[in-house]
Amino acid sequence: MNRELSVIFLIAVALLGAGCRTWHTQEPSFQDRRLTEWLRDYALFSYLTPELDEDGMPIEWSAPITKEERQIGERAQQALQQIGTNGIPTLLRMLASTERPHFDLAACGFHALGRAASSAVPTLIAMLETNYVGACSALEAIGPSAVEATPALLKQASLTNGADALFALRALGQIHGMPGLVVHFLRDQLESCSKDTTISYALRITSGRLPGAS
Repeated sequence: MNRELSVIFLIAVALLGAGCRTWHTQEPSFQDRRLTEWLRDYALFSYLTPELDEDGMPIEWSAPITKEERQIGERAQQALQQIGTNGIPTLLRMLASTERPHFDLAACGFHALGRAASSAVPTLIAMLETNYVGACSALEAIGPSAVEATPALLKQASLTNGADALFALRALGQIHGMPGLVVHFLRDQLESCSKDTTISYALRITSGRLPGAS
């Protein structure tokens, strides 16, 4: 019996090790550094997002970054852009992860790639149902090249309110596509949301970025 347990234990360890090796072998690299290593540098020294107060309003701030740290961030961004679309499968796996560090690093990666990550848009649209915040953040980073996500983002914005709706609205503001659909939606929602500070702010910002908005 002990021998059988030992065999099972050894098999489990071997499978776990194989899984870790598979993760690393699937992860692209640049200049002998893995994607996640570049992502950490970029997250620490380049990718900064404003904090939100209790009403969901942005708080303007800037982190104390030295010249050397800025250079580290710039090198990381250049490395991520060199890795390019080869990093998208890894970023999508990280974005779907339940571990917050992986989730945050994936958002950084999409920010660094921008519109170059447009091939991920169909997957991100599907992910809106299961990982709403992460998918919205990635679509916002991709910008105009994610225009096909507009109907799905409008659907999500109509199903949520308050700070939750802000994620979809921010993405729409960066995509600024399909103005006929978006402006109509915003006008319909503006009156009912006028008492909600967060939504009103998001509607003003988003409307101002959309062609045909007034």
